[in-house]
Amino acid sequence: MRRVIKPIPLLFLAFFLLFAPSCSREDVVFRDGGYYHLESGVNYRACHVALEPNLVGEAYAGCGDFTFFRIKGADPLLWLCDDENLVYRADVLPEPTLGDFSPDCLYVGLNSDDFFALTEITDAGLINDLVSCFSTPDQAVLPASCDGVWQLKFTSSAFPWLRYSVIYAEKDGVSYLKDRGSGLCADAKNLLSEVLHGPAAEKEA
Repeated sequence: MRRVIKPIPLLFLAFFLLFAPSCSREDVVFRDGGYYHLESGVNYRACHVALEPNLVGEAYAGCGDFTFFRIKGADPLLWLCDDENLVYRADVLPEPTLGDFSPDCLYVGLNSDDFFALTEITDAGLINDLVSCFSTPDQAVLPASCDGVWQLKFTSSAFPWLRYSVIYAEKDGVSYLKDRGSGLCADAKNLLSEVLHGPAAEKEA
């Protein structure tokens, strides 16, 4: 008896091809220490953890579980981020330091995964003084345990799509700044004592 092989119905075949597990985005490959976008030819490199996206946009490229997202306000051919808020830059760009960032606004909040700004600072003199702490030759060492730890989120009109995150800590009346990008720690000269512990801070609390 001859066996008859029945053709797979076209509708079933279309359904299988549509829903079969596969990599939905195959436009990024890891190459030369960076992420190469096949369509644009741009090679992206991960930035240090101090740089964060201000606002995350829609998915842009990726492969499998890894996805690049647009950063709202930024050119995607120059700047992208991932789902863990790590920023990537096109390798033709230098990685900005805090000084390069030229901050003009600062948000202060508690050191936690869910950042909530307690206060906003736009005093250019105070912001410049904080940034200049890292230019002094005598660097400090952040204590293993502190009396209080805060996150400083600097923003800049030069890079309106990014934030630069710095740690501010206090121990036994001495304050410290830790640049999460360069790893440098500096004496913060108690520059934020009035903001954090003055009458205005007590009133807000």
